Amino acid sequence: MNHYNTPMRNTFPPNSNAPRNFPSSSIAPDGDFPVIGNPNIPVTPTLPEIGNPEDPSIPIFPTLPEIGNPEDPSIPIFPTLPEIGNPEDPSIPIFPTLPEIGNPEDPSIPIFPTLPDIGIPDTGLPTFPIFPGDNNDSYAHVRFLHAASGYGPLNIIISSYTTVYDLAYAQASDYIDVLDGFRTVIVVSSNAPRRILLKKTIPFRSGAVETMAIINTKDGLDIVAISDTTCQSKDRYTSCFRVANLSYGSGPLDTMLSDGKLIFDNTMFKEVTVFRRLRNGYYQFYVTENMDVPMPIIRDCEIIEPINTNCMVGSPSPELVLSYDMVVQTNKMYTAYYIGGDNRNNPMQVVILN
Repeated sequence: MNHYNTPMRNTFPPNSNAPRNFPSSSIAPDGDFPVIGNPNIPVTPTLPEIGNPEDPSIPIFPTLPEIGNPEDPSIPIFPTLPEIGNPEDPSIPIFPTLPEIGNPEDPSIPIFPTLPDIGIPDTGLPTFPIFPGDNNDSYAHVRFLHAASGYGPLNIIISSYTTVYDLAYAQASDYIDVLDGFRTVIVVSSNAPRRILLKKTIPFRSGAVETMAIINTKDGLDIVAISDTTCQSKDRYTSCFRVANLSYGSGPLDTMLSDGKLIFDNTMFKEVTVFRRLRNGYYQFYVTENMDVPMPIIRDCEIIEPINTNCMVGSPSPELVLSYDMVVQTNKMYTAYYIGGDNRNNPMQVVILN
């Protein structure tokens, strides 16, 4: 007798009086399969029918629970990772990625975190300066003044990047922006770039506006930082004026007008005076060595004018070391830098910056 499989059927109608339990010794004629309900037809055991009560002739085997597709239960959907970031099309699984940072306009382009700029000490990497106008508080605005007599043109290197080329004596560079933090500044000769004249670590403060003056010292060169913060007392009728003594060979200096009015007294080497207010006009200044001579004071000068107003009259001045003229415009900030004067071949001179 040939064996064949027959779908499991209910062989007993509800009103049948046939027995519901069968002895375990019931065997098909060939002795291979147990006989259930009909000893002449072997029936292969199957798993219980699940989920299809309408047509018991079709066995349904257990499957994993359907997830995410309630419209068509005949298509099994196996569990996947939760969908993230794509609620419009759930059929396309999106696997978790690193959080997007800094690019809210196009979330499809992931941007991975980077180290913040915190102004750490010089790492040797180039710092590319940008010119003022970007209003970036992370940068210091600086310019360089060549006030070192006896030296030719200079190149200025900041953090391995050359920022100033061929800076001549008594000249100043434009303002450049340098990232906040400690930076290594190297001064070399433009004519011999391999010759390092000065190497110094300088702090650059965010938002600061400064003039970096390269000056003579007994050991060679040095850099002095001079704040260029705007004078608050100037207005549309007046300007601010100060002097800085960067002359290595000089003693303390006095600055006065041609009529004897003393403007700044006893200015030492590397000292920068406070600001004084000047009205617009033409001025002639005399610079002399300070002799500690008592100066008779009639009244203090709140505002200096180009004509004699008997505000601060001095005694006959000692030997004159420098004189210069200046036309003052309103609402400006002037600084007169006294440089040179270390020997007869290099007399003292003035550089006026605003």
